[in-house]
Amino acid sequence: MEHWEETDISEGEIYYNHYDPDERLDIEDIRALELTDKAGNEINIYDTNGYRIPRRQPIYRSDTQGCGLLADLSKVHKLFTDDDGEDIDDHLRINVYPQAFTRQYGHFQANDVPIGFHPIITAINRQTARFADSAPVVRGVACQGYNNVQHCLTEKAGSLEIVEGKMTAAFGGANVKEASNKLKQAKLVESISRCRPHGRIAEKLSVQSLARAFRVEPVFVVDVQQLKRRYQCGGYVRFLVTYQSKLTLCVAA
Repeated sequence: MEHWEETDISEGEIYYNHYDPDERLDIEDIRALELTDKAGNEINIYDTNGYRIPRRQPIYRSDTQGCGLLADLSKVHKLFTDDDGEDIDDHLRINVYPQAFTRQYGHFQANDVPIGFHPIITAINRQTARFADSAPVVRGVACQGYNNVQHCLTEKAGSLEIVEGKMTAAFGGANVKEASNKLKQAKLVESISRCRPHGRIAEKLSVQSLARAFRVEPVFVVDVQQLKRRYQCGGYVRFLVTYQSKLTLCVAA
């Protein structure tokens, strides 16, 4: 990234300093509000529905070489907490998976959806659920973030070729005795003779059209039985699924 560029914010709207209607205060003069705090973090603003309004966007050089993006694992927790850093869910659990020995950058999984979805879920339940507090229609149950490059390099979960130890298995199996193991050994040797695992990965990475986005995938559960009677029809369930798909695309972007 080369620099940040401030976005145009309409001055005729009402903005708030918090997404929660019970805690937020009006921002009297949006022009007088600082863009960032002392740590360089953007000072968030929200609209009437509790959605965060971006106040700046990253600008990249046109000649920047494409690469696989990773999450800053030291900041992942902020995706699931409020502005004060407090957990919304006492049972929040986040698992992180550093990549390439960086210790700080990689993938993550959580047993909740990002906090930005909470106002949306609350609004849907308030409108459609018979008992929104005790038996919601929509619940956010999980989320994962990973680089799409790795997804494209693996044919199935856990099958990244360069970590399977094929070279070691080929060398170590030279003295196998059983016929079935000899056949497996021959196929393995033939495979690495054509191209080494790292060579195959390098060939896949050389494709310019390879998707390199960092994907964030929230998971929702829709309990149709908790819908108000007038909403218990196939058309409305289809609306819920479509609505959530759009939200997932927004987060992935």
